[in-house]
Amino acid sequence: MHYEGIPIPTKKLENKMKFGQNTEDELVEWEKNQVKPLYREFDTEKKGVTKEELCEIMKRLATDECIIGKVPNVDESEYAGLFEKWDTNEDGKVSWEEFREGMNKWKWRMVDRETLEEVINDFFAQSYKFKMQGKDAESKEMATKALRLQGSLTKTKPIETAK
Repeated sequence: MHYEGIPIPTKKLENKMKFGQNTEDELVEWEKNQVKPLYREFDTEKKGVTKEELCEIMKRLATDECIIGKVPNVDESEYAGLFEKWDTNEDGKVSWEEFREGMNKWKWRMVDRETLEEVINDFFAQSYKFKMQGKDAESKEMATKALRLQGSLTKTKPIETAK
């Protein structure tokens, strides 16, 4: 039986196998999902982004605006060249699907540990401040951001067992 409108979990097994393996040089699914709202800011009509918009997205990713603890390991001078590589259907726009697939065609690097810890502490401080002001939703949001980034500080691989 097939239900229309219900998403099919196509990456469920892949995500399960990669759970706990925070790789430095590429984005995992949850990190790509954190980037999507930034992309959607520019793609308001859901028809893709222009070369100029793509360059602006890349600049904002380079500041870790999406709070994933990683930034593109790409020089700013290379941003415009990404557009030609990613616009696979050559319609003059880069769709979310093209962008999403393209995100791991370059290397990523972790934000340096000291900066990351500073940002995490700031988020926890903001969370506490909001909590004291009775702003529970805002407090929870800041704590969630802090915890998500705190997870980026831990890079582990599953324990290999002898077969």
